[in-house]
Amino acid sequence: MNKVNVNHVFISKLFLALLLLLTCSSLFAIEVAGTRWNLVRDGWPISYPGLFFASDGTFSVNVQENIAIGTYTINENDVTLNYTTIYGTYEWVPMPEKLTIYETESPFSYYKLIGEDGSEWISSNFRPMSEERRMVNNIVVYSLNLTGLTNENARMRVGPGTQYTYLNFRSNQGNTTSSITQGEYVAIYGRSEHRTLIDGVNKYWYFCSVMVGIGEYYYGWIWGGLIDVR
Repeated sequence: MNKVNVNHVFISKLFLALLLLLTCSSLFAIEVAGTRWNLVRDGWPISYPGLFFASDGTFSVNVQENIAIGTYTINENDVTLNYTTIYGTYEWVPMPEKLTIYETESPFSYYKLIGEDGSEWISSNFRPMSEERRMVNNIVVYSLNLTGLTNENARMRVGPGTQYTYLNFRSNQGNTTSSITQGEYVAIYGRSEHRTLIDGVNKYWYFCSVMVGIGEYYYGWIWGGLIDVR
């Protein structure tokens, strides 16, 4: 091999190495400005209202009427929060000064923020593409971004099948029920890996959320035959 060819090989390898380095270093180069992040509790996001990053470098936290505002800076995959004003007791609301950006397998988000206090936040601004394979509590789910209405009273289960336990809900009146009433709105985040045949109808299970009671969101699986998908 002559000197010219050796130089070409060296340059090609150097280019590939630099490209790989840039790819790895830009893994967490996401634009958080204008995004809202929801606090995760017991494995599920608290939908409203959350942590918001404005494009002018300010942020606000609003969780259950506890509010904080300030400025933020980003260094690679670390987000530093500088609080300027705090309202509320903050007896249980996390107040991290530094958050780290991680990738996630959740169908809710591509990324999550983990606070130095252990708090976890996810954002609906970074949703996976449709039909991407993700995981929910070690169960395979293929991402969707759909909505629907229950077409009859429906049970929500902890997994995609009748063998899984169904959830109990607390109604507006404080009563406990095991069924979501007909006509309830559901947000669909994904579908099951396989269909289930029930009464001659073969449908996927949908991983979704539904609001039962005043501002209480529940997450689980509802068989597709019980939802009119929009």
